[in-house]
Amino acid sequence: MQAHLLKRVLVFSSVIMLVILAWFALSFYFQLYRKVNLSICAGRQNGEGYQFAQAIKKVVAIHYGYKIRNTSVLETPGSEANADSIIQGKADFALLQADVEHFPDNGGIVAILYADLFQLVVREGSDIKTMRDLKGKKIALPEKGSGQYASFWALAHYYGIGENDLDAYYFSGEEIHRRMAADSLDATFAVRALGNHFIQDLLRSGKARLISIEDIDAFRIDRPSLAASSIPRGAYGGDPYIPAETTPTIAVPRLLVARDKTDKEAVRLVTQLLFERRNDLIKALGPEYQHLSGSIEQPDGRQGTFIPLHPGAQAFYDREKPNFFTENIEIFGILISILLPLISGALGWYTNRIERQKNSADQYAKEVMTIVNGLKDTHDMEGLDIKREAMLNVLNRVMEDLDKDVLNLEGFHLFSFTWEMGYQALKERVRAVKVKK
Repeated sequence: MQAHLLKRVLVFSSVIMLVILAWFALSFYFQLYRKVNLSICAGRQNGEGYQFAQAIKKVVAIHYGYKIRNTSVLETPGSEANADSIIQGKADFALLQADVEHFPDNGGIVAILYADLFQLVVREGSDIKTMRDLKGKKIALPEKGSGQYASFWALAHYYGIGENDLDAYYFSGEEIHRRMAADSLDATFAVRALGNHFIQDLLRSGKARLISIEDIDAFRIDRPSLAASSIPRGAYGGDPYIPAETTPTIAVPRLLVARDKTDKEAVRLVTQLLFERRNDLIKALGPEYQHLSGSIEQPDGRQGTFIPLHPGAQAFYDREKPNFFTENIEIFGILISILLPLISGALGWYTNRIERQKNSADQYAKEVMTIVNGLKDTHDMEGLDIKREAMLNVLNRVMEDLDKDVLNLEGFHLFSFTWEMGYQALKERVRAVKVKK
């Protein structure tokens, strides 16, 4: 019985292993090739973030159509709205300022795309020289719900400026240009990448100039993602230089974030795109925005971005690290060198045991056939009773061996067939002898 149980355990274990392997194989296949649709919240269409998202969409379509069926770029008011979309599960990816007020708990960073700069532009001829001089002035602010809007008020409060200390307006870019030219607007504020076309056009019009944002060390204490930066002399024009001098300001990383439920393999592919498809990304961005691709980097905490990486992005960044098997190859080698002889010995023992059990069944079957062959020479009931006792004795010994695992069920079934035929022959011989009497 023990041998039979061992056989069943081995068969059952093999089936379980095959099921597990099949499950892993199918999971791996579906993870790699199950097609998904992606959505990216990217801000307003005239912003760098939206253009960057469109470039990602184009490169995805070229290289990753086997996995990503379609990519939708969604226009939104800005970072705050983008973060809400991730939190509510309405988007797979989002572009966020790193200082966004409510970073999604269900999101992980994919990459740092580029740096946005705080840029305060004032009307030429105004008496505004610092942020504090905005009190009592007319200023055009970014759209509510955007990260830029939140950044302005955080900075304004740091300088002691409240909502009632200035006249805030929300104008289109064209309206800001018109009012600056008409001297009916004192300033505007934006958090945009260096070279932003809206700011460039304002400054080149000759009706506006940049104001430095300085002394921000205390402001950054609660905002580690912010960094002191500057707008280089001539960044917006070289004849004449615009600005005329290097202008101190604040930089904040623009992040690509993915929702935790977004397909891990799709996130890995998008991360791969950012670092290994750079030429395609540059082409997709076009001449106006291709400079943005030069600042893509892996988050490492030095930028003040302590939010965890998305597992899909982590898989890409760890691509050159040895996997678990490679790291533990020596241990696996030792285990295999120990297990192989044990498994080989166990299989050999099991094979020999099965062979011995089969031989036992064959031997008992031969004993029965010997008794049956002697029936034709038995002509009296006394002799037939002796034959019956002999057959029953064989059966009893077989049952004892079966109980001791000397004989397995398969051998017992083969023996049973022979024994039943023999016992039937015995009964027929008994009837024949009785008839003669």
